[in-house]
Amino acid sequence: MMSPRIMRYSIWLMLLLSFLIHYLHRIHDLALQVGRPSIYWDHQLLVNVALWVPVLFCVWWEITFQRKRFAHMLPFIHTLALSFIAVSIMLGGDGIVEYHFIFMVVIGMTLYHNNDFLPILASMIFGVYHIGIYFIAPELCLTIFPKSLWYPILIVIIQSVFGSALYVLTKYSKRIGQASVR
Repeated sequence: MMSPRIMRYSIWLMLLLSFLIHYLHRIHDLALQVGRPSIYWDHQLLVNVALWVPVLFCVWWEITFQRKRFAHMLPFIHTLALSFIAVSIMLGGDGIVEYHFIFMVVIGMTLYHNNDFLPILASMIFGVYHIGIYFIAPELCLTIFPKSLWYPILIVIIQSVFGSALYVLTKYSKRIGQASVR
């Protein structure tokens, strides 16, 4: 299991990264510098909500950590915080495809908790995000091909397959490791 100190550093550093990405895309219009106009101005409310929801989860984690009474919930809150920070990075980063790899980082971090439910929870949050965004504002999902119908669906399927494969391979490698110890 991941230590509370590492959990604390990871969520606050990821939150700082999220704010940095939002800043770069809003103030310096980073999307325009890579050849696309920023979509922030069309979806301000949604992007702002995505920026501040992870802050609530980080504060919830911090309060739970300080009280120590509900310490068993720290991995669950950590997973929620990281997952919503990743969603915030995606929305704040104008849906640029390079930011999608943050999902794999989050799933990898949740695997350290040795709880089968947490990577599945993170994957479900990412799946709901992609499906919801696809119907609400598809240009927030992926801005490379905003006119293409199949590309966003294809990327959701690819991410689901890779997320599932990462989870299965990790669980399989743990079983092999445990069997070789015996």
